[in-house]
Amino acid sequence: MEAISAGLGEGGGADKEEAGEDEQEEEEEEEAAAAQERGATESSGEVETEALAADVSADDGKKEEAAKKEEAAKKEEAAKKEEAAKKEEAAKKEEAAKKEEAKKEATKKPKKVQHVIVSLSSAEDKFEEAEEDKLDLEECFSSAATKAEELQDLMAFPSDDLEVVSIPIPMRTSESSVTEELKGEARGTLIEEAVRVFSANYTVVKRNYEGYGGLMPRPSNEATPEPADEDLPWVAGGPEASLDPKILSDVKEGDKEADKWARLESGRYDLFETFPMARADCTPTDRRRLKVPYQLKAKDSIELLVRARELRFHMGIMEPFFCRAFLFNIRTQERLSEYWHFDLSSPEHLEMLGHRRRYPDPVNKSHSAVFTVDTRNDQIFIIVHVLKVLRPVDIDTAAEPFFKGIGMKDKEKAKLAEDLSYACTKFGDYLMPFGWCGTPLFTDHGHLIVGSNTQLKLYKYKVDTTAEVMADTLRKQVKEGKAVGGGKRVLPSDLVLDIHQLESDPDVLQNSGIYVDSKTLKGRHNTMLLPVKPTGGSEVCRELVPLRAHTTSPVPHLEYVNVLFVFPELLNMSKFKGVDAKNLMVRVRLKDNDRDLTDVGLKMVFGESSEPKLVSEARTGVLFHQKKACMFDHIKVLIPGNLSAFHHLLFTFYHVNVEEKKGMELEVELGYATLYLMTEQHHVIANQRHELPVAQMHISQYCSAVESTPNFKWVDSRKPIFSVSTYLASSVHAQDQHLMEFFRQCHTDSDGAPLVMSLRKLREVDEYYHAKFFICILNLLFKVMVTKSAAARKESFSDMLAVITSVSNKLSSLDDDGERHSLLQSYVNFSFAEAFPERPLYEELSKRWLAEAKKQSTDLTKSYEFAWFLFELVVKSLTLESEAKQLKTRKGAHSDEFCTSVRELLRHMLLYIVQNQGANEFAARLNESVSIFLKDLFAVVDRAFVFELLHYHVTHMDARCSSAVLTGFKARTLEIVCDYEHYVPLNNPLFIPVISVAQAKEQYMKRYRLVGLLLSELELSLTGSCSEVVHAVTPVVRDVLWKHDVDERYQDAYRKMRVASLYLPLLVIAVEHHERILGLPREQQRDWMACIMFVMRNAYRDDVLRRWWKVESLKGLCALLRLLTACSAVFDEVPAVREGSFVVIDVLEAFMADFYDELSSRGSMLMPCFFDAFIGIFAKRQTVSLMSALFRTTRRFIDSFSDVLFKYDNAEYCGALLYEVLRNTNERNSITRSEAGAITYMLIKTNFLATNNFARMKLQSMIAVSKLASKSGIKEFAMLQQTLQHVARLAGREFPVDLTGKGSLGDQVEALTTRLFKVIRDSMRINDFAFDPEMVAELQLDVSRAYVDSPDLRITWIENLARFQETQSNWIEVGQCKLLVAMLVTRCMAVLHRSQDAGIPKSHEQFDLMAPALATEPPLPDPSSAGEEGLFNSAVWSEHGLIETLEVAVEAFKRGGAQELCIAVYEMLLEYHQSRRDYATLTKLFGDLKHVTSSLVSAVKGGRLVACYYRVAFFGKEWAELNGREYVYKEGAMVRLADFAQRLKEQYTQAYGGDKIELLGNKALSEYTLDPAKMYYQIVSVLPHFDDEEDAAARPTEWDRNHDVRNFIYETPFTMEGRVKGDISAQMKRKTILTTAQPFPSVLKRLQVADKKEIVLTPIENAIELIFSKRDALKTELNRQPPQLKSLQINLQGAVLAQVNAGPVEIARNFLGHKSVDFNKKHVETLSNGIKDFLTVCKFALALNKSLIGPDQIEFQNECEAGYDRLHNEVAELLTWATALADEF
Repeated sequence: MEAISAGLGEGGGADKEEAGEDEQEEEEEEEAAAAQERGATESSGEVETEALAADVSADDGKKEEAAKKEEAAKKEEAAKKEEAAKKEEAAKKEEAAKKEEAKKEATKKPKKVQHVIVSLSSAEDKFEEAEEDKLDLEECFSSAATKAEELQDLMAFPSDDLEVVSIPIPMRTSESSVTEELKGEARGTLIEEAVRVFSANYTVVKRNYEGYGGLMPRPSNEATPEPADEDLPWVAGGPEASLDPKILSDVKEGDKEADKWARLESGRYDLFETFPMARADCTPTDRRRLKVPYQLKAKDSIELLVRARELRFHMGIMEPFFCRAFLFNIRTQERLSEYWHFDLSSPEHLEMLGHRRRYPDPVNKSHSAVFTVDTRNDQIFIIVHVLKVLRPVDIDTAAEPFFKGIGMKDKEKAKLAEDLSYACTKFGDYLMPFGWCGTPLFTDHGHLIVGSNTQLKLYKYKVDTTAEVMADTLRKQVKEGKAVGGGKRVLPSDLVLDIHQLESDPDVLQNSGIYVDSKTLKGRHNTMLLPVKPTGGSEVCRELVPLRAHTTSPVPHLEYVNVLFVFPELLNMSKFKGVDAKNLMVRVRLKDNDRDLTDVGLKMVFGESSEPKLVSEARTGVLFHQKKACMFDHIKVLIPGNLSAFHHLLFTFYHVNVEEKKGMELEVELGYATLYLMTEQHHVIANQRHELPVAQMHISQYCSAVESTPNFKWVDSRKPIFSVSTYLASSVHAQDQHLMEFFRQCHTDSDGAPLVMSLRKLREVDEYYHAKFFICILNLLFKVMVTKSAAARKESFSDMLAVITSVSNKLSSLDDDGERHSLLQSYVNFSFAEAFPERPLYEELSKRWLAEAKKQSTDLTKSYEFAWFLFELVVKSLTLESEAKQLKTRKGAHSDEFCTSVRELLRHMLLYIVQNQGANEFAARLNESVSIFLKDLFAVVDRAFVFELLHYHVTHMDARCSSAVLTGFKARTLEIVCDYEHYVPLNNPLFIPVISVAQAKEQYMKRYRLVGLLLSELELSLTGSCSEVVHAVTPVVRDVLWKHDVDERYQDAYRKMRVASLYLPLLVIAVEHHERILGLPREQQRDWMACIMFVMRNAYRDDVLRRWWKVESLKGLCALLRLLTACSAVFDEVPAVREGSFVVIDVLEAFMADFYDELSSRGSMLMPCFFDAFIGIFAKRQTVSLMSALFRTTRRFIDSFSDVLFKYDNAEYCGALLYEVLRNTNERNSITRSEAGAITYMLIKTNFLATNNFARMKLQSMIAVSKLASKSGIKEFAMLQQTLQHVARLAGREFPVDLTGKGSLGDQVEALTTRLFKVIRDSMRINDFAFDPEMVAELQLDVSRAYVDSPDLRITWIENLARFQETQSNWIEVGQCKLLVAMLVTRCMAVLHRSQDAGIPKSHEQFDLMAPALATEPPLPDPSSAGEEGLFNSAVWSEHGLIETLEVAVEAFKRGGAQELCIAVYEMLLEYHQSRRDYATLTKLFGDLKHVTSSLVSAVKGGRLVACYYRVAFFGKEWAELNGREYVYKEGAMVRLADFAQRLKEQYTQAYGGDKIELLGNKALSEYTLDPAKMYYQIVSVLPHFDDEEDAAARPTEWDRNHDVRNFIYETPFTMEGRVKGDISAQMKRKTILTTAQPFPSVLKRLQVADKKEIVLTPIENAIELIFSKRDALKTELNRQPPQLKSLQINLQGAVLAQVNAGPVEIARNFLGHKSVDFNKKHVETLSNGIKDFLTVCKFALALNKSLIGPDQIEFQNECEAGYDRLHNEVAELLTWATALADEF
């Protein structure tokens, strides 16, 4: 952070001169602003304006001075351009000459990739000679393409990278709502900018190559993945038939060449195609997903399609009816939509109206409409009003015939028809309300409850039908479930509607019939009556404007709408003087002047049903004989584009003379009222109710001259007797005075204090209008920012932040794009089209932003929150300028002021990110915005400048990788920037020859700047202390390489080589930090290995890779090989394993050629690492093609390093290789099996030719087959046996003669095969008992003992046993196996006289203490008796092998909870390392020992858990060798008898069947009573037994009593009568003592019983044992330290409480007192003493318990003491009797 702050300080000093003027300007502006605010509190707005004017005038002087400077700068720039033009002309000539020369060269030789390499060499040499610091990057980038036209995609940036295009604005409607006439009307008005927004084309910057940014979908590969071997069918035929002679032939000299890598390329896949990655969806890091302009409706909005089907009356229809429908909230009593006018009248009924309504617009005739609601609310109803032609009767009289219905007489009907016809002719222009109806749309749970054929009953209209009355009526209707109202209120009629919800989701459409597919609905027309796409269809459907409150749905305006809804509500003419004004009607006109009241209005009123689209006036319905009219009418007015202060609504009020009084006109004018559409503040009238007075006097200029006309007449003394509501639905006029004032100031092109004031007030605009007029507001703000005064520019920046913050907050719940609101993104992508010749927006924007950052203003956080938006504006502004000026070079194209502003701004941001890293999410978003900005800048500005910014941002964020958060931020930056679509050309990938390791790392990372930055951060992350830091950058590198791997531009092999070679430092870093890498979790290792393999596979092989490792150190080479070993080990997916293995094979082939001398030398340090990498490939399940390649490499290895395999001391190479080869000879696939057989024979033959015998192969074959028996899990060896037989026959054919005196090679191989078959038979026998783990372990131990004369094989089988026990989690037994190996090694060293070395055990006593069962193990053979094969060849027969084995034993004992054995082994290890002064290891050992002893203390303190032992006996001939045998099984401490019995039952049932297995009770058996076809077994729990007190006393702890035990006991109660239990006086007991052949613990979990004896106890002896057991249990509790209260109370309770002490009392009664004479005197005396001891111990136990308990257990103590007293009293008398009788006798 200090470095960042210092950088900011230096940067600030550098630009002081530039910033000084700006800061001075801002200070003066702030002073003026403060003065203005002070003035505002003292005087009117005029004084405030004057103060701001002074501020602006002060700024004018600066403008003049700045203009002079600008003029001088322009002259200087012109001179530079002239000079640049000359240079450009010269460059063109030079380029043309080069191209001509290239054409000539092209005619001489064909164009091939290798020729491209030659043609690049000279250019690359020149590039090498240049000094890095003097390189002009832009010149390099522009000239790179000319050096190699064939590699344009690698070296050059495409000329069509960015393209500025103009696209038509998308419209919902088929024709634009902005006509040319409207454009003309709006020109020069407040709405000019708004109209332009809806009509101008979008300006879009196309990134033609952005598809290459980020991770792309993997390209399809024509080849199909090869199936794994296990999926291939086993090919019939023996191995001999498939052993190709070519395979068996000697390796040709030419095959040794390591540059034959091309043979492995066929059928290969892109590396990253073969295994899943973290970014599996291949999505780019750049989340700017918006590709289409913003189009959004409120998420919760619901569209309802309503179709009017039929209006019917029971009496029939005899006249035209007209309807109007709208949505209504009965709770708030508010209209929720505009009115939908429709009529269902027939043509003949409309003909009754004469000339009226003859030219209707088809849209107005619509019988369908779409209503929109925001919420599903049970308070929302659809209301329909029905109107009829006015008649000179009241509503009740007009409705009377409808109640008569079909019962009306013909004469009455004829009279009615005559009246109706006359009314239509006479009064057809006037309508009267007749009826109304309504129904709810949703339930209280929000479910739509209407649908097709929704039938509504009409209520008769009453003069008092108000909104409140309708609401009350509808509530009652819902409650009762039908139309309500007595008498003749409900008309006998039905209005039939279809009401459905529009939906586009196919699943929703299928689930219910209440939905209609919105995609199939054609013929829609918006509120401006324009057709909506898709057009066509026979149905015409109106879209109705929802009359929402401005807080509910701030959906931005996206199309031109400009209408005013007028709702006349109340007209009160009760005080009118003159005519009897009672049939009231209102005539509404829109006028643009007040010259004459009688003038026709503007034709801008929307017609109703059966009327034209636009008419010049509208009329309300007439209420007959009502002086006070409540109205529900609706007039929709189109607002003119050139709306002025003169436009007004003229309401003329009439009395309709329906009584036809003589001398009176049909319409008697009563007065008029006016309502201006525009207020004095220059905005359209508000959405509110207007109370208007009614004028009664006709004058010219009836609006403007009212006040000046003397004695002007008003109705009712100018009281507001007329009420009207208005609702504005406009996308160009706002209801906010501050916003409209801002528009006005921008329209007047003001640049003074009023403009500044309007800018400040803009922040007070409701966020609803910020959202609605977002595009228009921003366009004007940016215009102000670049064209107005400094004060205005400053305010415009703050306004911009306020507006985007407001919009984002308001619309966040409606958008799915997270912090990048799609409206803001859409504005940048489509709407923003800078056209400011005065100054580019990017300069002013960056300057203003930096000023806020320096001042740490309140707007700074806002600007950081929306940094992505501002950055994208800057980038688009840069792009548009570049396009407009057709810039040829980026160098110097942008001003120093801009570059300085950006540099300083980003440093301020970096400091903010570091300081606020705790606010992880916000800081992360800001860092991401900066990162995307830097990536975008690469496409538009000097790339050297961008590299500078990027390098500073990354390297100064967290230079020491001490913060996981900041390291994650850095990684995110690199991830984003490296996703740049021209990442490769950005590195200018010219070839750099490798000279040294340091040069390969440093120069590559310096020259290839972006790669170098990425890899330097990768290396730095490896120094981190936590896993988050270490693994932060690795996925970024992995993803970048993945992109290269699948990028279609680089699929050519040569291009991919060039790209991969950029990453040579990655290998150097991996080698230097290999230990850290190999210590990472497996998932993280995978990422590293994927990166390493990509570079290894694709980089220049000869000129890069091989040159590098030839100058690498031996230590580095070993590290590289260890990494290669991991490459084939960390992957599990078959394709990934295959590709990884191919890469390793490639490298190993080259290694064998390049490092032959080092690898073939005795004691080579490189060979172990090389061999591990090589043999590791065999360990994975491989495909057939991979195995073929691997076997070819294996033959080359055998041929090249026969001395290493067969002559040098270490036989492990031969053994490991032979094991893998033999394993493959048993594969099902014949190809693999054949090649493995060939390798087997080649090994034998090579061994024989190298040493004149094949002793090593004999021994290692035995060991390998033995390992296969257990380690590989092979259960069938038939194919291995066939292969070995064929190998023997081949040896006999090629070497039939005895050349050594020991038989021919064929004979020897035949003998070897026989021995191997024996091992196989043993193994197969083991496999037969795979269901019985104890039997498998015994058989493996037996096999190991069978190889007493071959110690290496013996060790192999013991290791097999250890591995098997490990699979069973028998950790004690695993440790015992390791101790057995260690003991044998110790014996070997004693035989070879090596045990004299300090620290090596010299006797067997130490092992006997730890593993007493090992004393019976057979001895080792004398080494001198060994033949040519030799003994003790394995590496285990050494000090290192001994110590390693002991260390493994310790770990096993730890896991088994045998801390005492760990301590004993540690004693050996400590002695050894102490003798060698290895203090580092001693430190670790003592630390481990401390941990072990601590865990032991805890275990003892908590109660040590020990093993459980069970005796199992087998009976029945079907058991074969188990018949009649008894075993003691050792099980875990938590394994109960029932669990153990269940395990055996399942085990044997699975193997033999449940009908053959039977568990018997624990009693004596006779074989004559057993079914010979069945298999019986017994199970009983046993305990360790010690023969005498002295032996038991020597085992004070639970561990001691369970270690080195071979005697076990179990007891069987019985009576002489044959019962199990009887009275205490007759209860006898049989104690069975079992002795095992060896003591526990052992290498086995069960041991056979070698001896058994039984002891029968008489009743009194049984009683003595019972008393003694109770006494001893209490003694144990008394001696326990610390005391354990819980167990003490359990034993005490069982001893003294009355309910359980019948045992001791009963014993005393039966064997003491007068009955004692019946028993042995010694027994009686022993029993008496035992009871006395028992009572004494009880007393002490009571005292101990009393000292430990709390007050809550005093009651328990009292009960125990009382019980003890009763027990003592009863027993004391019997004891006295027994003593007396004993004395007597």
